[in-house]
Order: sequence, then C-alpha cells, then structure tokens
Amino acid sequence: IHSVEELSLYDFPFGDVVLQEVRKLDQAPDGLTVILGVSYLKGSPFGQGFTDCVALGRRIQGIRKSCTSPEFQEKVARIVNQLLGELKPKGPGTFEFASIDGEPVLIDMETNRFNSMHYAKLFHEMYAPDASFAAWNFHPPAGLDVWSFWGRLCDRDVAFTPQSARGVFPLLFLKSQQTTGTAMFIAIGRDEADVANLKSLAEEALRELPDEHIRAQEERDG
Repeated sequence: IHSVEELSLYDFPFGDVVLQEVRKLDQAPDGLTVILGVSYLKGSPFGQGFTDCVALGRRIQGIRKSCTSPEFQEKVARIVNQLLGELKPKGPGTFEFASIDGEPVLIDMETNRFNSMHYAKLFHEMYAPDASFAAWNFHPPAGLDVWSFWGRLCDRDVAFTPQSARGVFPLLFLKSQQTTGTAMFIAIGRDEADVANLKSLAEEALRELPDEHIRAQEERDG
C-alpha cells in the first residue's frame, strides 16, 4: 500500500487493523536481522542481559546473546519499563524490538503466556548464568527419539548436565515416526565460538543415520 487512497479501497470486516510500515531493518555482523527480545514475568524484565532473536525470514528460530550496543539496550530498557508501568501485566510475556537506523522500534509483543525464550532463559539462569549460550529450534529426522539423541551427545562428550561446564541439552523434543519431529536445544559454552561449535556438533548428531552412529561409536571405542 502506497497511499491513503489505495488503503480506502480495502474493507476490514472484522474490525480495525494495525498496519506496519515496511522499513529496512539493521543487520548484525553475520548478516542476520537485529531483533532484540525482552522477556518479563509480571511487572519485571526477566533474565540477565539482553538476547537477540535469531530470525530466518519471518520466523524466529532461536535466541542468542545480543550484539546490540549498550546505548541501544539502555533505550530499550527505558521503553520496556514504561510499557510495563502502563500495562501492569499479571503474567509472563515478551517484547521484540527491531533496530532501524540504530534506533529501537517495537515490532511485536506476546502477553500472558510463556514462550520458548522464557524456557531457554530459565534453564540458563538456573544452571549456567555466567556462561555464553544460544538456543535454537530444529526438526529431528523421523524416528529419532530423545534418548538416542542424548546418547549421541554423550558419545561426543557434549551432553550438558548440572555438573557440566559446557554442552548441549534438549529443552523440547517431540518425536515423529512419519515426518520430521520438533525440538528446541540450548548450547552452553565458554564463549560464543565455543557455543557455535557445540551447536554444530549437536546438529551433526541429529543428522547422523543409525548405521553411521554405530560405526562412529566403534571408531571412538577403538
């Protein structure tokens, strides 16, 4: 839509709509769109630090440590505090901010429900609050169950437990026999490079066929 006249030709039988202006969004150094997410519980932001939503196309595929500047995050914090002060939420929710010409713009919000960002942050805060982390969605191949995948992580010595300093843990794993399943994982590491390596090892384990897993295990056992 390019004009008010063009808009007047549309009919909205279900009531008022909100139109979002098409703008060029700023990008992170790796080329992904910058979308900073802030989760809250009741009237307070939740979790240490800020996280970026990893967006591929129009879908959020995970979260990671924010690449935005302290100045940008300070502006977001002020906006979030104002929103929470006005809304006075009684439950959980999330705000998402895009960066446009270096300025934060609220583009989405979810209220009164937990989402995957809460789960990842809760896990990180509980077991490794000072470590680097990233969480992401993935579709495991048909037939792969969580215990088989966990065994593959253990074989690679990258399965995260409360006693671990680093590793990968399945936050969600829904098996499917006919099609790909649905899963969400978190990688906890020493730094961002370590987290990226753990993510790569986890996805390698997910894609490994059963026969390949047996051969790989035999090679590791000598």
